[in-house]
Amino acid sequence: MVRLTFTEAQLQARKRALTRFRLLEPLGVFLVLCAVASIMLALPPEQDRHHSNLTTAFYAVLAILAMQSAIVTRMGFGLIMEPRSLLKRAAPFRHGWFITATTPVAVLCLLTPWIAAGEFDDRRGSSTWQLAFLLFLLLAAATISGPLLLVAVLLPVELLIRGVVRVATGRSNSERSDGAGQIRLAGFIAYLVAMCLLIGGTATIATPQHRGSVWLVVLGIAGNEGVEHPWLLWIGRLMFYAFLATMLWALYSGHRRTRTKQREEREQ
Repeated sequence: MVRLTFTEAQLQARKRALTRFRLLEPLGVFLVLCAVASIMLALPPEQDRHHSNLTTAFYAVLAILAMQSAIVTRMGFGLIMEPRSLLKRAAPFRHGWFITATTPVAVLCLLTPWIAAGEFDDRRGSSTWQLAFLLFLLLAAATISGPLLLVAVLLPVELLIRGVVRVATGRSNSERSDGAGQIRLAGFIAYLVAMCLLIGGTATIATPQHRGSVWLVVLGIAGNEGVEHPWLLWIGRLMFYAFLATMLWALYSGHRRTRTKQREEREQ
């Protein structure tokens, strides 16, 4: 087992980074609560309010929670995976993250006046069930949508920025090559995200015998019945076929290189 050693400067830098994280985390929670309060207070008066206004506001609250979770996860991951990090030898939750984890409960408490006024009352269940369902949605936005947003949005953007900076400022060919690789990886992730959004957003058919068979729609077997924007679906199909062809070609090329190398070794 390799024992990590740190210089005094590295330890001080590590402590400063952890202190910044501990200070920024409650600030982030405060900003989230302020944003949620601003969204709810900006709703039209009750007599002029439509159900769509409240639905849009609640979706915005979920999006804010997802963004907060993605940013905090990225910051915490950077602290753990940093080469000089001391958190590799300790549990991450020992150093915080409890404030962010309680944000959905704090948001639910902030929404209490609107809940008490019956704004979220759909007349289909008890108030206890409605509170539990709202809390479930808030927790899902923080625990599921946040990491997905991190992978689908923040990660490719960060890779693109890092790659462009490394290509522009790299002093050697290896550094510029690494930057180009980061740019290609960012483009690949963005390609997959766009493909999934196009297919998931348009591959919905109305025929009862194929309802829910997304792959039949993607492959063109079930047709375009019930699809609102067929041209978007065709773009998603072309992207899927291109991705599938690229993966098959990569497998074929790798197998061919392996066989060529084995043949050369036998000839030697």
